[in-house]
Amino acid sequence: MMEVAARIDRLEEALSQLAAAQARTEHHVAALAATQQALVAAQERTESRLAALAAAQERTEAQLGTLLSWQKGEDERQRGENLERDVVRGAPVLFAGGDGGPPDQPAVRRWLLARLLPLMQSGASELQPVENPFYADLIWWKGDVAAVVEVSAVVDEDDVERAHQRAQTLRRAGIEVVATVVGCSWASGEDRSLADSYHLAYKVGDEVSDAYIAFRRLPAPAPALDPSP
Repeated sequence: MMEVAARIDRLEEALSQLAAAQARTEHHVAALAATQQALVAAQERTESRLAALAAAQERTEAQLGTLLSWQKGEDERQRGENLERDVVRGAPVLFAGGDGGPPDQPAVRRWLLARLLPLMQSGASELQPVENPFYADLIWWKGDVAAVVEVSAVVDEDDVERAHQRAQTLRRAGIEVVATVVGCSWASGEDRSLADSYHLAYKVGDEVSDAYIAFRRLPAPAPALDPSP
């Protein structure tokens, strides 16, 4: 009996140890589950932050792209304005003599008005800006031949069309006109082909057309010398 009792005591002790081990295991499992939940929550927070950072990065890149696009446009605009000023100042050399200037100069406005007034008084429809010589960058004349000039750093289809249509307006008024574009480069080969199809005079970079050369070769009266000492 004593041996059986001893065995029972040992069995109960083993059961107690197993119960304690089970309790510890359950505690560890609970701790692991809590840790896992914490890790999942931390992962979700990290992913949320990463998504927010990615969205912020996209917004920053979009803003930077807009800023760069604006800056490029401003640079091109400034480049075009500087080129226009240079062409206006250098027109006597660019066209080998002659006279004229931008249409906002009083003498040029009078020159244009004197030639366009009969057309306007004849009942012609109102001119759109694209066909109105008063919107040209430069009007230059040598004797009875005038050049309607569009200036652009990069000459594109719009520049070619404006020069052509504004020259057409003066032709309707009975003026011999050379539609002209001046720039640093062509936007595309198609734009140059369009200029050739209209027989435009052009000096774009190092490229010059026959019409431009012919206009330069026209005789121009020598400017009167100032007689004052």
